[in-house]
Amino acid sequence: MDHVVARVRRRLDRVSAEVPRRLRAAGARFSAGPIAEEEVWLTTAQGFRVYAHLHRPVRARGRLPAVVLVPGRNGAGTDFDGFTYPVGAREIAALGAQVLHFDPTGVGRSWGEDDAAGPDQQASLLAALEFVAGHPGTDRDRLGVLSISLGVAMAAPVLAREGERLGVGYLIDWEGPSDRHVITKFGQIMAPAMGHTLQDDEYWLPREAVRHVGRIPCAYLRFQSSWDHAQEGYLRHALEMVNAAVRGGRPPEVVLNDQPPGTVFDPETPSPEVFLAPGAAEANRWLLRAVQRRIEG
Repeated sequence: MDHVVARVRRRLDRVSAEVPRRLRAAGARFSAGPIAEEEVWLTTAQGFRVYAHLHRPVRARGRLPAVVLVPGRNGAGTDFDGFTYPVGAREIAALGAQVLHFDPTGVGRSWGEDDAAGPDQQASLLAALEFVAGHPGTDRDRLGVLSISLGVAMAAPVLAREGERLGVGYLIDWEGPSDRHVITKFGQIMAPAMGHTLQDDEYWLPREAVRHVGRIPCAYLRFQSSWDHAQEGYLRHALEMVNAAVRGGRPPEVVLNDQPPGTVFDPETPSPEVFLAPGAAEANRWLLRAVQRRIEG
């Protein structure tokens, strides 16, 4: 019953935030001009065809900052074309960026099987990043990634391995789960396990962002509200992600919300003031502000 109430609450929250987002989007279209959209087909190293969608301000000239958007569990990239997620592709493109979202393997129009942020879906993200990094309209000095929820399980491992080669400057993580326990809500929701037990390290280690975030070569910016969209009142995973990034030593900048960079937090006694207000409206404001700061350099 609690799950049903939480789903209803999240739905009402999204709906209440949608009207002002639509109004702001209309204003942005008036000031920034129309956004051109292009369908793109990519191919992973394994040979899977991946559907992607490129957004670019029509009035823009020359090379632009670029952002690759990573969907959450079961999410298609086209979810970023509407208001399903707390930030959308057109909203970011209106800031003056080139934006690409993609359908991970086994989701939407992409080939293959859904492997729950595993090697195949990570290869989808890598193909998207390589396309954007090599695009003639991309400013390689201002390339970033924004992940939604379980999308960080794709983003953190890929950036740890390939982020330096591709020149990625930042990862913005919206309330992503840290490990197998949080992904499955401590064994309550086992769909992401795809038949594997929580003791199966071979399956889980590649998907646990907390094990990879300390090795990403770019800034790590974590958004976390005081009421997590999936874990409700549980917040320890956010602090563990930030602490792992700081202690890993490779990210040049690690920030939780608007806290001082490089802060290490006590997961046992989290201070309420380090978290932001819950809700889609607050998340939308924070994410757009974070992206704007990065694309403006």
